[in-house]
Amino acid sequence: MWFWVVTVVLTFSNGDHHIREYKLETFNEIAECRQFVDDNKVLLLLPHLLEYGEKMTSFEFNCEKRFEETV
Repeated sequence: MWFWVVTVVLTFSNGDHHIREYKLETFNEIAECRQFVDDNKVLLLLPHLLEYGEKMTSFEFNCEKRFEETV
């Protein structure tokens, strides 16, 4: 079964990149995922700002397709 998830790419002052997945919501269509990102940018970013503060220099939200096998 295919579905969409929100990911955020965090960039740090030392050049490192971390990719985090928002696991509380999945989406059947990319448009639903993109709308969720548009409506919830602060919710999605705030935990990372609190954890990393000024060490984080940039971020980018993405919607990525995943496959999960059902039994």
